[in-house]
Amino acid sequence: MPPDHSTDAEGSATARLLRERLRSPIPVERFAVESLQKALGRVSRDVLPLAGVPVGELLLDPRVDLTTLVALKNCAKKLAARLSQPGAEYNAMVTIYFAAIASARVFHRRTISTHAPETLTQAFQRLHAQPWMPWELAELFTKATAT
Repeated sequence: MPPDHSTDAEGSATARLLRERLRSPIPVERFAVESLQKALGRVSRDVLPLAGVPVGELLLDPRVDLTTLVALKNCAKKLAARLSQPGAEYNAMVTIYFAAIASARVFHRRTISTHAPETLTQAFQRLHAQPWMPWELAELFTKATAT
């Protein structure tokens, strides 16, 4: 679940990490590539070009297909689960996780989550309210809440 609140120091660290993650390509760790391959049902040479596209661009581009958004969501979920305790990195991964869900809802009118609609709406609202949230994602979460 998204954080309810964070300290100023944690919020600053989260903002910095989130901006970095959004500008970065999809992590090409072995488990991430395998996750993408499985989700997309394609061979490595078809999946690896996504590794060069910044995550933020994928999340905010209405032309990105659902299978890519599902792969991003799953990758962020796995990365968050690997962290031993909540903090800035966890917050960044949870934000990307919910941003992928929001993107599918806004741009494709589809739900790619098993969370209840009310739970998703609460998560989008909570994330939108975070002071460290980039305005582009805050806007995406607002649109997802209204959809």
